[in-house]
Amino acid sequence: MTYRGGVLRRRELDPWLRRLTLVLAAGLAWLAGCSSLSDQVDLGVDGVGARWVEVVGSGASLDAGIIRRALVASPQDIEPRGQNILGADGDAAGGGGLPLVVVNHGLGSTPEITAALTGWPAVVPTDRILVAYPEGFEASFNAGWCCGEAQAAAVDDVAFLNDVIDAVAGLYPVDRSRVFMTGYSNGGMITYRYICEHADRLAGAASVVGTNVDGCSASDAISFLQITGRDDPVVPPGGGPSSTPGLGPFFSTSAAVADVADASQCTDEATGSIGEVEITRWSSCADGVRVEYDLIPFGHEWPLTDSYDATRRQLVFWGLRPNR
Repeated sequence: MTYRGGVLRRRELDPWLRRLTLVLAAGLAWLAGCSSLSDQVDLGVDGVGARWVEVVGSGASLDAGIIRRALVASPQDIEPRGQNILGADGDAAGGGGLPLVVVNHGLGSTPEITAALTGWPAVVPTDRILVAYPEGFEASFNAGWCCGEAQAAAVDDVAFLNDVIDAVAGLYPVDRSRVFMTGYSNGGMITYRYICEHADRLAGAASVVGTNVDGCSASDAISFLQITGRDDPVVPPGGGPSSTPGLGPFFSTSAAVADVADASQCTDEATGSIGEVEITRWSSCADGVRVEYDLIPFGHEWPLTDSYDATRRQLVFWGLRPNR
């Protein structure tokens, strides 16, 4: 299983030199425990450190001369180890690790833009979490029949996301029992695709103005939150054509999240409203998980307002912040 990578660095080499380069790259990746760190990135938030992590793992295609990476934000006092010396296990549950939230960007976006638009860096020091922003292939993730160059090139982004989690856990103190995944638009779509194969690797997941574009079902019971804009023209809540040329038609978001509830063996469903937000909750699910669907008075956006804060909503839903 291979994937082909993010914003790329392609090396056009003659065959002999290319083979030598690949051997050296493989050796360096092994010595580095499959990941390495670059210089710190300023996300403009006090108390936050951020660095690019290069990801080389079982899904990486060294033969294509590609390096994929993720931007990782951590509390300022949490220093990475410098290289991945503990392997995929990182700090096991009970070892003092922090929760990790993987945030997947939208089509045409970047980790830096997504960090600014979704507000996750601001909660890193206060809620004591780690946040990883994977970088998509040509600014896209292959979630099934969408989207962009990642889908056209049949990139295995599920393998890539696995490697991102393992690389971050090898460099930072991650509590592997508290790994979560979310995403905006195309990032929400790849989150659906990921839980179809690896729901058991996550403590919870969410999709913001995304939907299931693969038709697959979650592989295990999982706490899941879908946030959808009532007036979203790009990924319409009722499904159907998109206002963006080349996208859609999409499955309805209500059907997508209901399928997660079915896979989680939920038996009770109730719908109510808090202000202008319509909330559908599924309960009595397997393993005590919860599935919820927020239909909000917004469009195709990640809201961070007093009336609705999508980042805070996820933190509370996953139990990473008290509901106050």
